[in-house]
Amino acid sequence: MLSVAHALLWVAVLFQAAAFLSLATAATFGRRWAHRGGAILLAGGLLALTASLVLRWAATGHGPYLGRYEAMASYAWVLLTLSILVQWRFPQTRRASVVVAPVALLLLGASVLSPAAPLYAAPAMRSLWLWVHVGMAKVALASLVVAGGTSWVYLRRARAVTVPAGAGTGAMIGGDGEEELEDLSVRLVSLGFLVLAVVLGSGALWANTAWGAYWNWDPIETWALATWIAYGIVLHMARFGRASGRRWARLNLSALGFSAALFLALRLLALSPHWVYLGP
Repeated sequence: MLSVAHALLWVAVLFQAAAFLSLATAATFGRRWAHRGGAILLAGGLLALTASLVLRWAATGHGPYLGRYEAMASYAWVLLTLSILVQWRFPQTRRASVVVAPVALLLLGASVLSPAAPLYAAPAMRSLWLWVHVGMAKVALASLVVAGGTSWVYLRRARAVTVPAGAGTGAMIGGDGEEELEDLSVRLVSLGFLVLAVVLGSGALWANTAWGAYWNWDPIETWALATWIAYGIVLHMARFGRASGRRWARLNLSALGFSAALFLALRLLALSPHWVYLGP
């Protein structure tokens, strides 16, 4: 069963790679057929990934949260699921897949290149707080990435709109669907910000059980806190600093880029107890 699950994970990777190429073609050359094909490939990859995770869960007896192999695959699953649900509910966000697809592909690539041997939960890994911590972390990542994709779509549409002289680069664009895109991206960032607060709190409670301290300034803890503060500043500016329209979209994408760059830097340069659970 584990071998079938691994093969299906590779199928999901191939689907996501093809989806990314198709969506990139659509974004670059404006080909509608490429966008439709990319959407179908994304859905096919999600189905293969779902089957892989279900089979692995049945074989190991625990959810997909132990080791980098399982963790990265389940992060990709939540991201793709939320993206497809948002695009189904808000059709104007469909082109956000061009941002979601490469992130999902990177997550799946990290998964499939990690040791696939099943791990089994130590007593500390069976904590309810850990399940809350891990589950909410996946939702937070998915919310913030989809929000970034939505802001990217907003900026793409904004290019075709002429802003009146004196309105400033952050002026609201009143074209069809632009206000809805901005509102949706703010709501998704707000969701990610609130869920990330739950991640920090539940992680501290679990860390006290596993490591004997609520907070250790571990690199991953520091990264999560820095990301939470960055998005808090962005939301504050949106609420009180008149950061709307294109200015909001750029701030949102900047926060996402900052979080990604900081994570990669810490992953390469700093040691963390989290690597014990996420793998080398």
